[in-house]
Amino acid sequence: MKHTTQIDLKHPSLKGHFPGQPIIPGVVILDEMIKAFRKERGPHCKIQKIPSVKFLLPLEPGVQIEFIFDISNSIVRFTGKCGEKNIMLGQLEYSIAP
Repeated sequence: MKHTTQIDLKHPSLKGHFPGQPIIPGVVILDEMIKAFRKERGPHCKIQKIPSVKFLLPLEPGVQIEFIFDISNSIVRFTGKCGEKNIMLGQLEYSIAP
């Protein structure tokens, strides 16, 4: 499963996150990944935990990021890519509420 998104140049987190050379904070990238996953899995998807996440490269505002989800039962390995470069890797656990 894949989902592509872009974080707006006017996102409020960018105001103080390195003036003159803004980068997207990791927590914002993680939030976008969670939104993308929930959008694909439906409204009853509940993230149970995120036991691991690693940010490999910075993400600049306005650059597209593609989230790739490898799902095995309730465990998901995810990758965030910009072009051919991995910028984040991690794993989450989820459930579907009745």
